[in-house]
Amino acid sequence: MYSRSYFAAYNLGQGIYGQEAVDTLVEAMTSETYKDLIIIIAGYPSEINEMLNSNAGLKSRFTHFFQFPDWNPEDCESFFASIASKEGFETDPHVNEVLKEGCSRLIQLKGWANGRDVKKIWSESKSLRAERVYNQPEVVKRITASDISTAVNSILQSRIGKLSDFDPNTDPLAVLDGLFRMDTIKAKLQVLQRNLAVAKREGSDTPDLGHFVFTGSPGKSIFLTHSPHEVWTYLIIHLDVAAVK
Repeated sequence: MYSRSYFAAYNLGQGIYGQEAVDTLVEAMTSETYKDLIIIIAGYPSEINEMLNSNAGLKSRFTHFFQFPDWNPEDCESFFASIASKEGFETDPHVNEVLKEGCSRLIQLKGWANGRDVKKIWSESKSLRAERVYNQPEVVKRITASDISTAVNSILQSRIGKLSDFDPNTDPLAVLDGLFRMDTIKAKLQVLQRNLAVAKREGSDTPDLGHFVFTGSPGKSIFLTHSPHEVWTYLIIHLDVAAVK
């Protein structure tokens, strides 16, 4: 049995009829009557796991599990290059570097959609190029690093909040300079930033940043021009903008 309906699969186990459907499925998987039955389910991990956990005997009845890994920045670079080649575009020398850096940031955020996001970057880059060459036609269709950078920043802003007035060319930690008693926090973030900068300079694997919790009493962020959540998210995502001198 193979269901092509994501909606049906994701709603199995929910509600009276959903739970009954799951119970019936388990019964079929253990019945000699349906011994030649092969069941295949596919979907996003969280929804599939929720469905499998809705019945104590369901998950154990499946004997093969395949997890499609998320793309890394190199995969994004290859896919982007294949789209550009297919559509007859050339790219500037620094496009790959800018694209991989941008995708490495997007990958850290909730909502990362692998190839779909690369296509979104491509579509946005073409739109920016069209605006750029409208009055200055190009003999060779070309996507620039600036096109990519602007496209990626647009997507980043849509996912981490409106940070358009943060200057991406400055030290991201400078946003803390106007706040009181931030020396310790800034020093810890600088250590992380230096580790990232050294790894990037030496071509090593990017250090695992781990996860972050920021706590404090009310009233400490009154000088911020953005919400604290936007500022902390911005800082973590942009730690590798430049080495701390």
